[in-house]
Amino acid sequence: MLLRFFFIGFILFTQILLAQTPAQGLQHYLSQFQTLSANFSQTVINPDRVVLQKSQGNLVIQRPGKFRWETRQPLSQLIVTNGEILWIYDKDLQQVTIRKLDKSVGQIPMLLLTHPETDLSHTFDILSGRQPKIPYSLQSFKLIPKANHASFQYVTLTFKNSKLVQMEILNALQQKTIIDFSDVQLNVPLDSSLFVFQIPKGVETVKM
Repeated sequence: MLLRFFFIGFILFTQILLAQTPAQGLQHYLSQFQTLSANFSQTVINPDRVVLQKSQGNLVIQRPGKFRWETRQPLSQLIVTNGEILWIYDKDLQQVTIRKLDKSVGQIPMLLLTHPETDLSHTFDILSGRQPKIPYSLQSFKLIPKANHASFQYVTLTFKNSKLVQMEILNALQQKTIIDFSDVQLNVPLDSSLFVFQIPKGVETVKM
């Protein structure tokens, strides 16, 4: 009898998942966390599959709106937002660019992870489906910008066991960026100072 109820429950759960729209499916995964921290490795590939760049760093998110992306190798860059203002600090250039957050999502795809789930369906066409030749525990979502002025053609988010494990971005030049995440931690309390950038003395400031 217990086994029978297990199979009935599994069938009902599967039917619920199938009944979800892609936007609802993505909303389910994003709603699993309010904070996220992870290490990342990023690879940029040109249309001929030649590797143009590799980099590493760490990511911290507090939803909605707060974000910290720090690249450590090979060049040092820091992207920080408190939900209203976005700072992009290039340490090697000794320059920080400041802009409003609402003008930046179309240019920096990672910021879409900070938005309320309901906003994404207004900004993107969302498709879903298990990628071929990968385990069923992985679920992917492709987000295609509705605006023509976006700097990328699509973003694909891949989750494993409710955790974000990969992000793939195709830009307007047909260059593909693949970001693999490791040591992903969800819903760990974060210090609010992580999301405020103090401009160092002597650094050039560019406002956009």
